[in-house]
Amino acid sequence: MRYYMINTTRSGTLLRWFQFDKRRPWLDLENPDCTLTLQLVGEAAANASLRLSDRAGRTLPYDLLPDPQVPQGLPDFAQIPAPRRQLLRLRFRFPGAEPLYLHDTRDGALLLTLEPVIRYPAFLFGLLQECQARFCPEGFENFVETGTLMAHTTLHASYWFPKVWTIELSEELHAQAQISLATRPNVTCLLGNSGDVLPDLAASLTGPSLFFLDAHWSGDETTDWDASRFSGYPVATARIADPQLSEVDRQVPLMAELTALAERHSGKAVVLIDDWGSIGRRDFGFAGEDWGSLDAEAIRAWIASHPRTQFHFRADHHRYLWAMA
Repeated sequence: MRYYMINTTRSGTLLRWFQFDKRRPWLDLENPDCTLTLQLVGEAAANASLRLSDRAGRTLPYDLLPDPQVPQGLPDFAQIPAPRRQLLRLRFRFPGAEPLYLHDTRDGALLLTLEPVIRYPAFLFGLLQECQARFCPEGFENFVETGTLMAHTTLHASYWFPKVWTIELSEELHAQAQISLATRPNVTCLLGNSGDVLPDLAASLTGPSLFFLDAHWSGDETTDWDASRFSGYPVATARIADPQLSEVDRQVPLMAELTALAERHSGKAVVLIDDWGSIGRRDFGFAGEDWGSLDAEAIRAWIASHPRTQFHFRADHHRYLWAMA
């Protein structure tokens, strides 16, 4: 696995604020350098120095970069008395996908833990248990994901389902997934627009299936991340290149996916629609994001009226679940 999200745990009160460069807390094992700006506030904070260590307690080197800047929106750092504040910008390298620890050298106090993790949606597997008990006691045979991204969800699904397919539009992410999942023989990685790939795949499946619909553009090098709430992934994602399509259809193939499943998959199916809270919005997570012409109420009504629908509900703010037989 190449990409890991960095979970952070702050300890004590000396570390008031910290931020990764570009606000993206991701570790890329092919480029494991990391830059972190930290704001220390407290008694004699100006005299504090830091130690970076690994799990075994070994000290790791780092560089102090010049001219660290306080981002906009934070309280005026200059108003804090000079002896009680320090702003530092550190550049260091992860030795692998293992936790790192930042300490105050004066007393050894732990300030920050940086832990690379494989990020996957735990909610999906909770819903799997619920739906299996209610709807599919024989168990699900297939798992199909649209939008592979880092392949974290696919990896976890490969331990839960006999057969797993994942569809990715980006050639770069697809190629990386093939490498990351090479040791999982029950996984098939497919390249292309899920709206085009899913109909034939759905028709070929036998046995109960769970579909996780998460294919959508999540920004690239053209995105103004400074003007966005979401800070982006460490790699560009893809949208459909066809200029004849509307922007929302280029970014979000949801309606094509739902139609394909309703028409082409013949067995029991649970469909989990991710990012339900984004439907009908523009520039919601980041500048240029467009789900604007999709209508959540219209989609819900279509699901409710479909003759194969067994039940459907909003699983949480971000997701909608549909079961059909």
